[in-house]
Amino acid sequence: MQLPDFPPMPAESLEAITERHNLRAEEISPLKEVGIFNAIYLVGSEYILRVPRDAPPFVAAIRKEAVAVPAALTAGVRTPALIAFDGSLELLPVPYAIYERVHGNPLGVLDLGPEDTPRVWHEVGRDLAKLHEGVGEYGPVADLECEPLPDPRPMPDELASAGYFTSEEARWLSGWLDLLAPFALAPLPKRFRHGDLQTTNVMVHPDPSTYLALIDWGACGWGDATHDFAGIPLRAVRSCSSDIGR
Repeated sequence: MQLPDFPPMPAESLEAITERHNLRAEEISPLKEVGIFNAIYLVGSEYILRVPRDAPPFVAAIRKEAVAVPAALTAGVRTPALIAFDGSLELLPVPYAIYERVHGNPLGVLDLGPEDTPRVWHEVGRDLAKLHEGVGEYGPVADLECEPLPDPRPMPDELASAGYFTSEEARWLSGWLDLLAPFALAPLPKRFRHGDLQTTNVMVHPDPSTYLALIDWGACGWGDATHDFAGIPLRAVRSCSSDIGR
């Protein structure tokens, strides 16, 4: 898939951004970890500049973030504070956001499995509980929509056809999905979701592994709260239960 380009970022534009927001950063440097949606710049040592690709879906995501992050912080979720959001398009052809920097690493880039980080996942779960219960469906966040997860029932046959497992295993898995479908499709109250919970969006201190924050709110919105747990490895559930019981 050909992604749209990031907007050009000459030195003059970067200087104008820091001046507009009184950051007085001596240096702005692009980070190597460029995401799919945003180019990331380190502003001094304490701030992060996020600039989306120049296309409507990516612009819409960063506008979502600007609404979601203050609501999540108010609910007590650990996430970097939004320092500034500029949707005026006066300095760049796209909106941009400046965040407080989290001095840590994405869990997904560390050589750690779920069994190594039970406390991290326990704390992630606590933050999700605060998010799901603490954000009310009113104000700017009320209009944010979250993409539903796809129906998994066609997937076993598709994966079997692609050679990932046999047709017998596909029938076994399809049987379980059919049994679970009435429970999964039962109507539930909407909750505010992060929408993209994966290890690259969980920030940690590596040694010892300590949870710091959830990041990247561009996929957030209202929906079934259980969908936020789809990105948590199943091994983490067992590790969390064992660790908490000690």
